[in-house]
Amino acid sequence: MHLSEEHLRELSSAYDRLERLPLAIRLANSVGRPLEALSVGLPKGITGRVMDVAGRSLSLGMRVALSTVRQGPTGSAQLRRHRIVVGSTGAVGGFFGAAGLPLELPFTTVVMLRAIAAVAREEGEDMADPRVALECLGVLAHGGPSPHDDATETSYYAVRAALAPGIRQAAEYVSRHVAGDLPRHAAPLLLRVLQPLVARFGQAAVQKAIAQSVPGVGAAAAAAVNVAFIGHFQNVAQGHFAVRRLERLYGNEAVREAYGQLREARTGAAPGKAGPMPSTQRAAAPFDPYPPALAGCELCPRLVEYRQRVAREKRAAYKDEEYWGAPVPGFGDPQAKLVLVGLAPGAHGSNRTGRMFTGDASGDFLYPALHRAGLASKPLARHRGDGLTLNGIWITSAVRCVPPGNRPDRSELDNCQLWLKYDLDHLKDARVALALGKIGHDALLKAWRSRGLETTLAAHAFGHGAVHELSRLPGAAESGALTLLDSYHVSFQNTNTGRLTPAMFDEVLARAMRLAGL
Repeated sequence: MHLSEEHLRELSSAYDRLERLPLAIRLANSVGRPLEALSVGLPKGITGRVMDVAGRSLSLGMRVALSTVRQGPTGSAQLRRHRIVVGSTGAVGGFFGAAGLPLELPFTTVVMLRAIAAVAREEGEDMADPRVALECLGVLAHGGPSPHDDATETSYYAVRAALAPGIRQAAEYVSRHVAGDLPRHAAPLLLRVLQPLVARFGQAAVQKAIAQSVPGVGAAAAAAVNVAFIGHFQNVAQGHFAVRRLERLYGNEAVREAYGQLREARTGAAPGKAGPMPSTQRAAAPFDPYPPALAGCELCPRLVEYRQRVAREKRAAYKDEEYWGAPVPGFGDPQAKLVLVGLAPGAHGSNRTGRMFTGDASGDFLYPALHRAGLASKPLARHRGDGLTLNGIWITSAVRCVPPGNRPDRSELDNCQLWLKYDLDHLKDARVALALGKIGHDALLKAWRSRGLETTLAAHAFGHGAVHELSRLPGAAESGALTLLDSYHVSFQNTNTGRLTPAMFDEVLARAMRLAGL
């Protein structure tokens, strides 16, 4: 049975709620810090205590889920009230620091479960069924992946599969042995069969504690962290119970298949437009070029506002097109030996089409050159579904969102180092990099320097046609770097004025290919 167009749109919205913005990104955004600020960890011994508090919070939450959330109000106003209460609690917890967590987290967990139950009621769930109450609790396992997680382990259906046996056993126990409220002693016993939930919510609690302990975070920011925390799980609840409603209409298999097609399209084609990546590239890909953490990244408020404004206002020539308006993933051959690093997406090019150097004058110069060199299957790049494939080369950029005036600021470049490193870490066969312009050049050197390669901007100055032999430097083995070449950027300003000609670029590209063994 196939889903109707209306229900496909609802499933698409549920997918976005479940997959696109993981908890770590929300927490980083709430304190206005780069995602890497949340990777420092907690002081020794604190992590275990946070996990213990999370376990006790779940024990209390289970009693609430199976006792007091079966009846209650619904609606968006109720959800907003829950966020206000949790935000106030977070401010108090922030004032007391880590010492306040044992009191604040159980309260926050209970409030979240009431908000999740309100969503379940709105989606037509039978709140008298103990399995539904346990599904409310299971929402807390969907903390979302970090940029380096294995997507096969953290995707929505993978988490559901891990929880399903425990939820079934716990529901059977409650149905047979519990009349009325759940006894205090029963909750810890039931949690033993829900270990994936305990572990994953514990990790979410650790992320929350880290965000609230970032230097400079006070009571107001702690409240923002709590609002982001409950907002994440409310979002997941809305997606989860929408999926369950559709499963009741169409059956589990039909909805799961449609969900899988959405996931495939999100990582290989523009949302709601083109089809998936060519199967030959998809099968070979050792990593997801568009992980949910990148898709939902909002670390740079100026860029988020600008990319969305451009996508709303559009250029007259593209007024009937749906703009991508989101971070742009890398593109090419996952087994590439050559990496090309540009500046950032163009406002009406990549920000419109969702693929690097596609749909603007820069791409009209670059892709014919790649085609002449045998690296591209065709000379023109128009949209993500045009069938273009690359061989031996991967294209990425220093910044993944379009910046006003093509000028990212320093903090935006620093934030986006995360995603340049993400691509470099997964391109295991890459031996040579070609930087288009000084910003791409500097971004590459900084990424390699953070991996142990001893580079300096002074020792490796940008210059068209310059070749930087990095393999002999200390740290080269750890970074995987060998050679960096420079070219003027393929921007319209450079190619239209003759600063960069096709012959000039062909020469640099040919040298890069020889060094890469292509």
